[in-house]
Amino acid sequence: MKIIILGSTGFLGSSLFALASSISDFSVYGTSRFPNAHSHILQLDINNKPQVTQLMNHINPDVVIWSLMDGENEM
Repeated sequence: MKIIILGSTGFLGSSLFALASSISDFSVYGTSRFPNAHSHILQLDINNKPQVTQLMNHINPDVVIWSLMDGENEM
């Protein structure tokens, strides 16, 4: 099963990413608005609709987990 976690480097998203990655039946991908060294965490601007569409078409996930906040509310 392919899972993508939007916002996988935040408080909740990073915990979900670690948990899902520990399950061998799952292929887990994550997104971050900033570059990340982890090969399955991809930089993504969620406000860029063509970029989001391209990523979803490329990964074709079975499950999408939304774990995002806007930058203003994270402060």
